[in-house]
Amino acid sequence: MPIKQAEVDKFMSEVLQCYHCKKCATLRQDKIHTYCQGCDQFFCCFIAGRCRCCSGAYCLDCISKTTYIINKKLEMNIICDSCDS
Repeated sequence: MPIKQAEVDKFMSEVLQCYHCKKCATLRQDKIHTYCQGCDQFFCCFIAGRCRCCSGAYCLDCISKTTYIINKKLEMNIICDSCDS
């Protein structure tokens, strides 16, 4: 069953708020970049990085709850709990 354009437009008009800076943006604006797997919040900033295995993202507050390694180039390699098991 095809999705109607009106339904797509309504979905893309949904407004999300960044948990850290409190700025609001619609999905169509593409400014909310990350959903944190640790705290289940949306972010446009305050992002620590993504898991190297599953691409799950973490905010700077939740990164301390994950396993991560900083290499010689000062790049953070994150391994989330579900991939670490």
